[in-house]
Amino acid sequence: MTFVIGEGDDVHKFIIHREVAYYHSDTFRAGLAGAFEEAGVAEYQIDDTTKEVFKMMVQFMYREDIELKSLKKDAVYTMEWDTECENLVDLWV
Repeated sequence: MTFVIGEGDDVHKFIIHREVAYYHSDTFRAGLAGAFEEAGVAEYQIDDTTKEVFKMMVQFMYREDIELKSLKKDAVYTMEWDTECENLVDLWV
């Protein structure tokens, strides 16, 4: 199934196995098993997140792990750490 993230000119599509989405998310399971599945809809629109945050969630759903550059043993601080931490907080919320 396809998850459409964003709106307007900033739209990104992620193709995810339905079973993976069902397994890891009660929200997806409820929405996908309800009206969406009955209507045969293969896309699920999510406007209130970013592609980076959704990518992090997909990584967790498939690997049950999130790789953060800031936690690597030989990591050197960069501004990218701040973005990575913000994305992690957005994912959690």
